[in-house]
Amino acid sequence: MKQEAHFRMRPPGRCPHCQQLKTLWSLGYYARYLAGRADRFLKLYIRRFRCRRCRKTVSLLPHFAQPYRLIRNRVITLFVADTPSRQTVRWTDILRRYWRRFCSWHKNLLAVLGMNWGRSPPAENPLALWHWLEDFYGGFENASNALVGDLQVTFFGQYRCHQPNLAQPASR
Repeated sequence: MKQEAHFRMRPPGRCPHCQQLKTLWSLGYYARYLAGRADRFLKLYIRRFRCRRCRKTVSLLPHFAQPYRLIRNRVITLFVADTPSRQTVRWTDILRRYWRRFCSWHKNLLAVLGMNWGRSPPAENPLALWHWLEDFYGGFENASNALVGDLQVTFFGQYRCHQPNLAQPASR
């Protein structure tokens, strides 16, 4: 059953905090919500793991969700692409806040990318960086999952306690 997918999730092979292999054990689950269609919300159960070595936790998010964000990746993508839909109109105020957060974070993101890749992407402004990352990774969802999985950053900040659930498909 899809509703019980959180029970079948395996821990990441490496702790994102201390980088030790095979030290994560199941800690439990927490519930969070994502904006769905119309005025409905999706209730998700997020699996958490704790590292035996450093004692820090990591949560596995579904591929279509952002850490600490209510809106799904697909709707964020529509908003940034300036493609109006019922969902982007419904969530305009929140989506604008997400965009402002990205604009204030983008220089830090460029610095993180530069430190890890040897040089930063050729993006002179926030929108150019957003589109460059989408093009490089093949879409916002793939870019987001890669950034979280490889660098523990998102388009909106640094969140070391979240990891993408790599058992899920790359796109929705």
